[in-house]
Amino acid sequence: MGIQYDNPYEAGMTGLLGLLSAFQSMHESDLILLLNLKEDDSFLKAQLLIYDKVKEHLNTYVSDKGKKNAIHPEAVAFDLNKLATDDAIFTVDTGMCCVWGARYIHAAG
Repeated sequence: MGIQYDNPYEAGMTGLLGLLSAFQSMHESDLILLLNLKEDDSFLKAQLLIYDKVKEHLNTYVSDKGKKNAIHPEAVAFDLNKLATDDAIFTVDTGMCCVWGARYIHAAG
């Protein structure tokens, strides 16, 4: 949860609002340490491929915006993220809007 938003090694967030790729990365690893540089990056590459598939799946909710009077909320969160400036501040209520915000609005500031 403490990885920078633009870190290329991020495999998604964990927890209640987390993604399968992060969950699987945590549960398939024997031990997670952030110390010396590891030369063998095969595990990381495998997890990043899973994360790419998860993000691709999440984008299916974005590419299909819904229909009149039935807009997909994922698409709304995605579009808000695109329109936001780097210093925009978002607050969300509890429930599914929190999930959509966590998955589709990326902290950049």
